[in-house]
Amino acid sequence: MGYYLIQTYIPSMLIVILSWVSFWISAESSPARVALGITTVLTMTTQSSGANETLPKVSYVKAIDIWMAVCLLFVFAALVEFAAANYLHRQLKDDGRSSSVKKILLESSKENGDMNVDTTYVPKYMKNSNDRLPTAFARIINNDNKPPPFSQRVRKNIPTHRIDHTSRVLFPMAFICFNVIYWSIYLNQYFAKPHEDIVTK
Repeated sequence: MGYYLIQTYIPSMLIVILSWVSFWISAESSPARVALGITTVLTMTTQSSGANETLPKVSYVKAIDIWMAVCLLFVFAALVEFAAANYLHRQLKDDGRSSSVKKILLESSKENGDMNVDTTYVPKYMKNSNDRLPTAFARIINNDNKPPPFSQRVRKNIPTHRIDHTSRVLFPMAFICFNVIYWSIYLNQYFAKPHEDIVTK
């Protein structure tokens, strides 16, 4: 047991903990978080393959297979968490730019006296003036009072930093719970059969 504990269990545990460092890196730092996520996933995959090479080929699932699979799942989930946080961050940034454009166009339309744009988006300047806003601007102004779509409301209610803050607590707690369950079952069977190494069984 000591050999696998030093060569496999502890290193894989440290790799999982290392993947959580990305939760403290800003969502704007895409290169840093992507590099960290991909590196931990590849390292975990390599370590899993190396551990299986030293064990006999059997048809059933070994205890160490369960451990490596769950560790790989945690590392991959951290990478997926970054993708979700980065996506929401970019969407919120685009929504902010769109709101700024709408505000500028609305103020400009008030100054030009072009608030009575019809619902069919036909610009007034086509009828009686040459200084009115074009059709695309009229659509933006007319849609300004409409309720935002569901996806946009969800993005506003779930800030990017909240996802990272939740992950900082959720991932360690889930990993601790897995360790409690795994080692309780493993050690119970290990001491029940002291002459057999259940890592390879």
